Amino acid sequence: MLSLGLAVSAETHAKLWLIAGAVLLYAASALFAEVLSRSAPAWPGLRALGHWLAIALVVAAVLAMKTTNFTQRTQLAMDVIFATSIASISLALGAVVVAAPQPLEAWPWQRCWLLLLPAALLVMLAGFQGNLTVFHAVLLLIQGAMFMLVWLDPVKRAPLAQIISPPYRPPLPAPLLFLLAMGLGVGGAALATHYALRLQATLPLLSSGIIVAVGLAPLLVAPLAMSGSKQSIHSHGASSAAASLAIVMLNLCLLLPAVILLWHVHESVLPTFHAMAATHPTAAVSPAPLLYSVVHWRVDSLVLLLLAIILVPAALDRWKLAKAEGAMLIGFYLIYVMVQQLVAMQADGSLSP
Repeated sequence: MLSLGLAVSAETHAKLWLIAGAVLLYAASALFAEVLSRSAPAWPGLRALGHWLAIALVVAAVLAMKTTNFTQRTQLAMDVIFATSIASISLALGAVVVAAPQPLEAWPWQRCWLLLLPAALLVMLAGFQGNLTVFHAVLLLIQGAMFMLVWLDPVKRAPLAQIISPPYRPPLPAPLLFLLAMGLGVGGAALATHYALRLQATLPLLSSGIIVAVGLAPLLVAPLAMSGSKQSIHSHGASSAAASLAIVMLNLCLLLPAVILLWHVHESVLPTFHAMAATHPTAAVSPAPLLYSVVHWRVDSLVLLLLAIILVPAALDRWKLAKAEGAMLIGFYLIYVMVQQLVAMQADGSLSP
């Protein structure tokens, strides 16, 4: 009975601290977006960058942890990347569309949605090899560069600037708000990542992916969903729709390649330097590949690909996103969470610790 009580206490303790970390990340994401969008409130890329910085801090905190091996840290970082990407174009975009009194209006970045499909397809095809390589990272970076060329088209700024009103600006100066957001983000990321692993150790039936998908990803995209919903009420949800796309592309074409390259530096480049500097050189050890887990391939990448395909007609202005479609996107995320846990339970033991 005593051991059971201690286990329950440890589980509750981990849950509370995980929630506290997620709330701090929510505040950091909102502040980052507020600071970066002050100079150009009509430009969704700056707001997306602000929300994405909170996600990047979580990934950095995961990779910097010393309590687990680098393999587990890398897989958890990929959990964050995939879950927040799916949440951005299902939960956040769904909330924006549901809040709109009428179908989402045409917006300058609408055709940029088409570039999500090749990025999602690249991530899906990489799974057939079973691991992620430097070649995959380079391909994703090239795809990101192509997306930026289309995204930064100056012609897109003018029409959106006419319909988006500047947000409320608090009296605090931007540098102070940015430092405050950074402090909240670093503290929240440290708490969330540490206690996510603690919760997984307490509840072994829960995968790290399901903990991230339920406990972290929704709150990381919630600021975008809330601000976008407010704009949608006034028929100005286009900026938030574009921002949700930009977050996904930053995740897939910048953050994921960075994790892949960091893995190969850690497993290949650093050991080579250590071997060269050793007094008594040892036989070279071939680096272990970055495993592309079954859950990431069969669930995360497949869901991203399905969402990208579903949004192609909307990108071509052949399908207006209305309340029914928004509710469908939100429901899609709930189904994703359930399927992810089922596949994780079936594949338990397939990923080496």
